[in-house]
Amino acid sequence: MRRKISVNVKLCLLLASAVITFSLGWYLEHIAFQPPGAPGQAFVTVFTKEKAANVSLKAIIHPSTPWKDWLTVHVDGPHGQRESWLLVVQCPAAPPAPVHTVGLYPETGPQLSAAPSTVIASSHTGKFWRGYLRCFSAPSKSQTALQAALSSSNGVPGFANATLPALETDPAMAAAQQAPQLYAEEDISGHRIADLVEVFPTCSQASPSATATTSPVGNGGQPSPAGPLTIQATSSPSPGISSCYSPESTGTTPDVYRLPASAVTTEVLDNVNLSGYRIDSMFPPGQFGRSDQITWQGISSLSPSLLVTNLTAEHNLNRYTFFAGILFGVCGGAIVTLLVESVDAWRETRKGEGPAAAGQEGGTG
Repeated sequence: MRRKISVNVKLCLLLASAVITFSLGWYLEHIAFQPPGAPGQAFVTVFTKEKAANVSLKAIIHPSTPWKDWLTVHVDGPHGQRESWLLVVQCPAAPPAPVHTVGLYPETGPQLSAAPSTVIASSHTGKFWRGYLRCFSAPSKSQTALQAALSSSNGVPGFANATLPALETDPAMAAAQQAPQLYAEEDISGHRIADLVEVFPTCSQASPSATATTSPVGNGGQPSPAGPLTIQATSSPSPGISSCYSPESTGTTPDVYRLPASAVTTEVLDNVNLSGYRIDSMFPPGQFGRSDQITWQGISSLSPSLLVTNLTAEHNLNRYTFFAGILFGVCGGAIVTLLVESVDAWRETRKGEGPAAAGQEGGTG
């Protein structure tokens, strides 16, 4: 009986060690090989009524406090006139309430189909505007600033995981590689935008279309060979509106906006501390400022990217991988020992049952 109890205890200990080492090894392997994903990208675009307008767009990004991301817009109309323009912001996730959002519907043509998206749109008139990006919410009373920063950067703090917006472009423009016309449809009250429709040149058709018909001239109902040629022209419903435009809201006349003739874009990543980081790639090359800033500048669209590696985190991942390998090795050894001990215990049990069965047969005879 003592032998049987000691064998059972040994088997239980081997099984427990196999389970524990496998669980710890899987946990460390999950940390090492499943890093958190990069945050999504925001898109900021300024459209103007007059194509000849000039736009200067600047974004200041705060990685530790993304709800303070800041935009500054300068718009000059032709000959320095005041210009009507539209600011469209597409966030990587649903913006917090009470931001007014609208649908953006790209009309890119039969060969390029783009899904509609939800954006923040606001109309302006004048030469200057500045305000928040409004893609992230400030921390509540029960939420710390670090928790809010983690929630806006997929759980990883630091400037390396900041959401760098793309300026003067959006996903549909990047796919079509063309400048669209933007149709802003107002709601019933006429005070706010209800929907936005982007129409690209690949989808547009010629506004006037002509059909030729011949007028029959009598003699048995046969048309005369020299019968007059009548031209019937069909034009678009309204001048300046593409025939490919399909309204999303009925009963309203849309305002037509375009990308400006020239745009100067600037993006500043604030509070950058490169101590303990290795820069893997940066495109386009940015300028390092004295106050822990990286600045990108461009003409027309600008979509900066910055990939860095935290050296401490990289060292920890290598260490986790090493210990995970050791734990998996111990787990494998425990499983092999468990199988060997189980077979030995089974054989000893069979040997003990043999003499007992023979004794029972002798006594019966």
